[in-house]
Amino acid sequence: MSNYKHPFWLPAPNYYLAMAVLTLLIFSVVWGILSEGEEELSWLSAIIIALSFSFSGVFLREVLLKNVRKRYLINQKRLDDNLANLRIPHKTDFRDGKLTIEKNTEIIAKIKQMSEAVKVLSHLPEGHYEVFQTCNEYLSLNNKELKAVGAGSPRIVVLIKSRKLIQRMHKFHLLKWAEIQSRLLTSQANQKVKAADKIAKAEKALNVLESALQFYSDETQLIDSRDAVNKFIVSINISHLIEQARQSTVEFEYEDAINFYQEALILLSKEDAADDRRHLTDNINQEVEKIRQIEIKKSKIRRFTPEISSRNEHQND
Repeated sequence: MSNYKHPFWLPAPNYYLAMAVLTLLIFSVVWGILSEGEEELSWLSAIIIALSFSFSGVFLREVLLKNVRKRYLINQKRLDDNLANLRIPHKTDFRDGKLTIEKNTEIIAKIKQMSEAVKVLSHLPEGHYEVFQTCNEYLSLNNKELKAVGAGSPRIVVLIKSRKLIQRMHKFHLLKWAEIQSRLLTSQANQKVKAADKIAKAEKALNVLESALQFYSDETQLIDSRDAVNKFIVSINISHLIEQARQSTVEFEYEDAINFYQEALILLSKEDAADDRRHLTDNINQEVEKIRQIEIKKSKIRRFTPEISSRNEHQND
């Protein structure tokens, strides 16, 4: 059974219900526009346009999207089948007894075949992760065998050579998995609407990169990606704080607005002094100053209002 998630696919009843609603909406809008122009048979033109939209929607789902989805699932199944055929025995099986040269050769051949199979569909992160895990298991076994092997054994040269080969594959597939998976999660984060949902997805991407850094802590690619995701998370928080500040301003909650803006400024102060960051900082400071000016004006009004009332009362007396 496949371990991969199927691509999103809206069920037919939901899809066609949405299409029906949109078709009626388009018919109403077009008919209304054409009727205002006193065009003859405006209702017929509106029906033709609405039906054209409806037929296009059917074609989109039943032909184009189905073909795209079918190709995606075929690719996933192909990778599943390849890995199933090439999967080496579980570690509890091939660790039974001594790792002979023959058994080692067989395992290395299987891992190499798995690696090549995954490279065919290199855009799927799960395959890379499975090869990485298999390499990790082998390296653990290899290390154990090297500690136990007797001096002068012909297995030493074979095990050392195999370890170097698997180490390269281990690194390659781990980095590929981290790259593809983190990019996928970051893309999903961008598609979310709520800040909390964006951050949740971005943090998953960060966890992927952090887990890879546990193996290759000095890898520039991983470090740069981690820094980029961290900046992305900070930018989400800053945008959310600015949005909260603006909403508070609309609701005349000026103190809350200033607090939100100040939190955003604190986050910005920890970022690189890039031009866009400086520009955003200047904009926030301007907004804070505007709010403070409003508060000063309100304070003056409150101070002068009692004086005016007192004068009016004195004149009445």
